[in-house]
Amino acid sequence: DEAFALSQHVLSQPSLSLELKMRTHLQRAFIYEIAINRASCKRELDIAEEIINKNPELKPANYTYFLVRKGSYQRLFGDHKMALRIAEDAEKYASKVNDTKNGAVLNMFLAYASYAEPTKALHYFERGLSLCKSHKNASGIAAMYNNISRFYIDKKNLPLAEKYIDSAIAIAPRQQIFQIIANTYRIKSQIAELNKNYGDALKNYKIATEWTQRETEAQRDTKVREL
Repeated sequence: DEAFALSQHVLSQPSLSLELKMRTHLQRAFIYEIAINRASCKRELDIAEEIINKNPELKPANYTYFLVRKGSYQRLFGDHKMALRIAEDAEKYASKVNDTKNGAVLNMFLAYASYAEPTKALHYFERGLSLCKSHKNASGIAAMYNNISRFYIDKKNLPLAEKYIDSAIAIAPRQQIFQIIANTYRIKSQIAELNKNYGDALKNYKIATEWTQRETEAQRDTKVREL
């Protein structure tokens, strides 16, 4: 809700540059994707694509991320083959223009687009993790550990799933995004439950709930400051 309200405020600015307008529509597409609103997500992507097509000078810095959002839309709403093709196009374009700033999110998208091929998916997850580590991005590292742990849960490899989620827990004190920390403990709880260790499952679920509550309180504080 806050992200959408902010996007409306940004778009209302008369001096907004075309690049910021295009990027804002891409973020609105992401918001609608999270909300599982297919029609609105597609509309925002179409607006962003029109801006890029009419202003080719924006393409080198932004087209990779546009393809990530477009492919993610396809993956979520059903056309997985199309999503994979778009993911491959995004990878080729990023390499062509030496786009490194979208590397981690691109590799995460490539991993999910390639999920039916475990070796390939894991390769992309590990590349994304390596990029986060190279930038010393603790929150990105933790989020990637969470993704890899979920990957191993889906592949029924609980020991490796636990190894990666424990790595995420180990760096929790170094990162500040409460939602990622809550997700880490939620996955840890899931693994414990699958291992029939119900005491640990409950303990970690409670910790996840506490971090979720802190996230809610932080959002409430943000609203108060804005007011």
